[in-house]
Parts: sequence; C-alpha cells; structure tokens
Amino acid sequence: MTSLQAKILSILSGIDEASIRIEISKTIFYLFEIYRSGRASDEDILQDLFEVSKTIVTLKGLAVTPEEIQQKGMELAKDLLNTFKVNCLYRRVASKRHA
Repeated sequence: MTSLQAKILSILSGIDEASIRIEISKTIFYLFEIYRSGRASDEDILQDLFEVSKTIVTLKGLAVTPEEIQQKGMELAKDLLNTFKVNCLYRRVASKRHA
C-alpha cells in the first residue's frame, strides 16, 4: 500500500458513510493525478485539498468553530500535499534532470 493510500485510509477513519468515503477518496486521488502530471501549481493543489480537508474536519467533528475548521483543514491539506510530494519525488527530480 502506498503512503498516499495509507494516508487516505487514516483520514477516512471515523466517517462511516461509504458513499462519502468514496467521494473523498476519489477527489484526493484525482488531485494527486493532477499534481503528478504537473498540470497545476502546488498552491492550486493546496487550495483544493484545503476545501476537501475542511469537509473532512467538519464530518469527523474535529473542530467546532469556523477558525478551528480553517486551522485543522489547512493542517490536513498541507499534510496531504507533503504526501503527494513524497509519492512523486523520483518523478519530479528525474524530469528536472532530464529536461
């Protein structure tokens, strides 16, 4: 299991509704494919991950106030982006060196 798959499974724990888990997972993997292809900047991907992450934080009841939702959502989004970077590390370095 890749670290991204493990990360997603961990994030989804505590969300019981299967259809919601599937939609969140599909969205994160879609953003990963865009990131991996280089079709969007890190900032754009982070913003999209932030939107997904706020939904996750809200669904799991990890934060109550809007400020907490924003803070925890950004922490989760940055964590996911770092996972994306680790999963693409070789490809990104190799593409820069062979260009």
